[in-house]
This record gives sequence, C-alpha cells and structure tokens, in this order.
Amino acid sequence: MEFLHTSNDPSLPIDSIRVNWYYRPKDIQRKVTDTRVLFASMHSDSCPLASVRGKCFISHRSEVKDVDEYRKQRDSFYFEKMFDRYIHRYYDVIPTTMVRNVPEKVRKVLVERWKYLLVEPQRAKELCSQMKECKRCSGYCATYEILNKNPFIYFKKISLLPFL
Repeated sequence: MEFLHTSNDPSLPIDSIRVNWYYRPKDIQRKVTDTRVLFASMHSDSCPLASVRGKCFISHRSEVKDVDEYRKQRDSFYFEKMFDRYIHRYYDVIPTTMVRNVPEKVRKVLVERWKYLLVEPQRAKELCSQMKECKRCSGYCATYEILNKNPFIYFKKISLLPFL
C-alpha cells in the first residue's frame, strides 16, 4: 500500500492510494471451502481515497499461528498462492525465511531483498527441505530434474521468482 499525493507533489495533500489486488477464489473460478482464503496477484491500482470502503488484514498462511482463531477476527484473510491473471497460472508463495535448499549466500540475499518467493506448484517443498549437500565436498549440491526424451536427456534447473 502506498499513499499518493496530488500530482506527485509531496507538499500537496494525499488524494489516492496504490493497493495490490487479491482475488477471492470465486473471482478466478476456484472452489475453496474456506471463506478467508485469498490469492495474491502482481496487479496493483491507484484508487481515489474516497473509494476505500474499509480496512482488512491479509497475512501469509505461515504467519497465522492458529487458523481457527484468525478466522474469528473481523476482516482477516490469508493467502498461500499467487494467481497470474494474464496467463491464468497459479504459483506457490513461500516466505524467504523458510527457504533452506539453496547455497547459504543465496539464502542470505533472498532474505535481505525479498519477503516472499513465487515458485512453480510443488517446488516449495523441495526449496524448504534441508539443504542437499555434496557427499564429496560437503558443499551445496544443485538439484536437477532429469527429463527423459529420446534420444537425448535434458536437464531443467529449478527457477526462483522473487515476490514483494
């Protein structure tokens, strides 16, 4: 969320606000029984202050200690996934503090620069597991997914997408 001044002049009053969009499951044709689940997005808009109807609290699922208690709080929602509205794809959102299976230098930079990472579905478990070590040198050992295609074997490295 960002408050915007009239004509981008800090000496003038605030007249609008930039907000990120979150989608309810029904807005993107998903069926979820929990009414407090949202899907994050990379989309944001500037809206006039007069259009703001109220305030709500949105947290990542890992930041919610007791989901039942959290649901009882008024206007409180949580998310675990991000929806890309242009290509209609879902990504898992994981806090950078939970990432373990990367070199320590990479992990440090991730934690310093970003709060969350977007990863392809089912990749979060691998990134959050204990770091894979080389049996020979005890250093980090990159994980490759082997794709068997005749007559060649292709390797596909796991990619990380930062999310603010």
